[in-house]
Amino acid sequence: MSDIPATARPRSVATKTTPVADAGATATSVATGIAAPAASLYVHIPYCHAKCPYCDFNSYAATEWPEDRYADALLAELGTHRSTEPWRDTMLATIFFGGGTPSLFRPATIARLLDGIAARWRVAADAEITLEGASPAFAPPG
Repeated sequence: MSDIPATARPRSVATKTTPVADAGATATSVATGIAAPAASLYVHIPYCHAKCPYCDFNSYAATEWPEDRYADALLAELGTHRSTEPWRDTMLATIFFGGGTPSLFRPATIARLLDGIAARWRVAADAEITLEGASPAFAPPG
């Protein structure tokens, strides 16, 4: 991971963002049907093809990025949060991939991240999973 700039390394990717008004909110597990405190997870992927002039986010224009090593680092960091408060008994109601342009990562990498998240936390049966993208990333080739 030494060739990933320090400012682009994952940090604090796991943040509990349940609004105060919904502090008692719960979500229900797909696997068990058990309710638990609901939370949201933001996963930051900072790479883009170009830095947009309006963007103030921590992002980096690049033609290549260390996708597999970055995903490994994200999963390692998520693992450090799994058993700490307030995450210990949390169920994820939302998962948001932002950046940068997370849609530039291969679908298999995003699937690996989602599998890794599901291995660390329970995910609600009706969880909202969102992936931020730029329209050129979704355009058909040609």
